[in-house]
Amino acid sequence: MQINDNVLKNINRFSVLLFDEQARYSKQTISIKEREQIMDKLIKEKNLKELLDRSVDKILLTHRNTKIFLFMMTGPFLILFQTVKYLIKAAVFFYLYRKTK
Repeated sequence: MQINDNVLKNINRFSVLLFDEQARYSKQTISIKEREQIMDKLIKEKNLKELLDRSVDKILLTHRNTKIFLFMMTGPFLILFQTVKYLIKAAVFFYLYRKTK
């Protein structure tokens, strides 16, 4: 019963109801009755550990992707990306220039 609400919500897969416009800006906690129903259903499953591990993995993967996305939207990343891109272009043009000379 001490499992996080996010784990319980993501046991099977991400639900469209999680992205409902009305509940979009606030997290709805699972009531004790709903939690007991989910846990009773989980206890009956043979692969309980696999289900919980997969649910936690999905949450961690989403968190990791969000962190990467937010980093890629920053100014330093853009400057670094553009610098590397133009360095590669300059190296190719320099190589072609030296080869034709």
